[in-house]
Amino acid sequence: MRLPIYIADAFSAGPFTGNPAAVVPLGEWLPDETLQAIAEQNNLAETAFVITHPDENQARALRWFTPAREVNLCGHATLATAFVLHQVLKFKESTQRFNTLSGELVCTYNLGYWELDFPADKALPAADIHTLAEEVVGRSLSAGEVFVGTDDAMIVLPTAQELLDYQPNDAAIRRVPRRGVILTAPGLDEVDVVSRCFYPEFGVDEDHVTGSAHTLIGPYWSEILGKEELLCEQASRRGGRLTITYKKGERIHLRGRARLYLRGEIDV
Repeated sequence: MRLPIYIADAFSAGPFTGNPAAVVPLGEWLPDETLQAIAEQNNLAETAFVITHPDENQARALRWFTPAREVNLCGHATLATAFVLHQVLKFKESTQRFNTLSGELVCTYNLGYWELDFPADKALPAADIHTLAEEVVGRSLSAGEVFVGTDDAMIVLPTAQELLDYQPNDAAIRRVPRRGVILTAPGLDEVDVVSRCFYPEFGVDEDHVTGSAHTLIGPYWSEILGKEELLCEQASRRGGRLTITYKKGERIHLRGRARLYLRGEIDV
């Protein structure tokens, strides 16, 4: 069987920036073990599989796989999928709707940017992982610096420089009983918020730009900074930026660009 495959850089500012995701359009689902094997061989943070024919509500089924397992929510691979369908494959809808494990997600293209309508997450105090969080950063932390969301743990650092200087302790990160660990801090210059994200248990030691993490980062910093719109930077090696709009409530909007890196075929 031969399948089309595309790799797009999401939340990208130009070539070789942002987070690359593979997008594999399908007419029907393949066995889960085949989907996982494709994702493992691609060896990107995420491979998105999308059923190209929409349902009666004009939504398409979408799933995401890391090299190690399926995930419940992925921002950059959703952005990459919407971009590939509309701007590469020329599907007419500038608003793309997806049925996912996290409910319906809506992506809208406007003036060169994609805006993602995602469920917002809430940062809750996390006394149960406080000691593990201290092992992650290698120093003591106050109760107001350690939080958990639906999927991830989040550690708030006082300065961007501490975040930039951080050397990952993979062994400690793996012991945290969450999908992964987010480090975040106030930004520099025009950037409101800076972050780094680590998911070694999912086969991703440090992610480049993590849209789903910002559903937790955004509401937290929106309240702390008193701003509805935030410019966020993920300070990975490739790096990337996205704009968050959060007006309280249960939804959050993430905005960023994407660009095509590769198109081809795979034999399965």
